[in-house]
Amino acid sequence: MIEAPSANRRRSPPSQMQFTALLRLLPSLTSGSLTMSVNRLPMLRIDPESRSLSVEVAGIRESGFKLEKTLAGTGEERSIRRLLASSERLAKKLSDIGWTLTLYDGSCGLLRMGSGVSKLTGHVKANPLKLRKLFRTL
Repeated sequence: MIEAPSANRRRSPPSQMQFTALLRLLPSLTSGSLTMSVNRLPMLRIDPESRSLSVEVAGIRESGFKLEKTLAGTGEERSIRRLLASSERLAKKLSDIGWTLTLYDGSCGLLRMGSGVSKLTGHVKANPLKLRKLFRTL
């Protein structure tokens, strides 16, 4: 029997290890698509045909999920420097497997990382006009 989570109980955000496990599964996906929504707001779309992950800010906010905790880990060592280093490692892993992750706010792309982004920028490209919104999201 599968029990649905209680509406009063909040799920903890995925750990960095769980996110890494998701990255290992991506190359095995070949067709179709997967869309996750929170209260009818899109949060994540996985499209194996274009090898892309699209993350929507509105869905992230609605879920209470903090990208910072997944990217930088937990504990006292969490800092902006560690966050940037973790983001660069994630971007490199995505690039190595040929996938791209894009963070959107509506139709505006805030951040793109992974395949197709220049090595010179650490496989990470941010929209300079939207940096304030990006940091609020994290």
